[in-house]
Parts: sequence; C-alpha cells; structure tokens
Amino acid sequence: MRRRGPRAGKRDANQTEIVGKLRQLGASVLDLSSVGLGCPDLCVGFRGHDFWIELKAPGGRLLPGQVQWAALWRGSKVHVVRSFDEALTALGVERTCFDPVADDVPTIWPKAK
Repeated sequence: MRRRGPRAGKRDANQTEIVGKLRQLGASVLDLSSVGLGCPDLCVGFRGHDFWIELKAPGGRLLPGQVQWAALWRGSKVHVVRSFDEALTALGVERTCFDPVADDVPTIWPKAK
C-alpha cells in the first residue's frame, strides 16, 4: 500500500449529502478520507455499533489499495456505499416513513431478522 496516494483527501461528490443525512439520523460520522492508504472514507457509529464505509460515486470502483485494506482488516466489514439508501442498508435499517421537515431523512426502524 502506498503511504498517501493521489486520492488521499479527495471526497466523492455524494459525501457531503450522505454524511449530512447520517448525522441527521443521530449517527456519529468520522471523516477518514484524508488518511489514504486504502482506509475507508468514513467510520460511522450508530446504535452502539461501528461501520466502515467506503463512498463511491455511481459506477465508481474500488482502487487496489482499498481492496487490500478491506482484505487485511480484521474488524467489521467495509461497506461500499453509493447513495444514502445504501448507507441505511449498511447500517441495517430501512426506510419506513418520511418526515418532510427532516429533508427526506426517514424515520427508521431496525430491520427484522
């Protein structure tokens, strides 16, 4: 893995929207996009659990360093997310209804297992 590749610190176009909506849901969001080395873009804390999220634009692909990082990581799975809906899926929640005041951020419930 390279120390800090040419993409380190660059954000995907969808990052601001997804991070904002996750925070509206009450998630803690740590932006790691400047770390480089294949590290995922975000670490999200939600309902007592941590989630690694690699953000990609629609059609975007993982870089070799990102694939390697995920393969070597011995903790939680790295989720590749392209939209807010995919972020909800990664967190294990589903949309149930919408609060128009919350700007399209849904009221959520745990998925039935």
